[in-house]
Amino acid sequence: MTGPLSSVLKFIAILGLVVSVASGVSVLTGAISHGTYNLLMVLGMLMWFGSAVFWIKSQPLGE
Repeated sequence: MTGPLSSVLKFIAILGLVVSVASGVSVLTGAISHGTYNLLMVLGMLMWFGSAVFWIKSQPLGE
């Protein structure tokens, strides 16, 4: 996949990772509740797995 769609998918995937990490830090510092943490982790996971599968190419072992 190339072009602007690939850039948008990469942005969404990286944003999903940022949401996941930020929610972990926020719950550790006590800024958000555990329920909000769970919601943000699921949201980040869906963003990552929903978009990264389209632009990460698998390579056979040995290459």
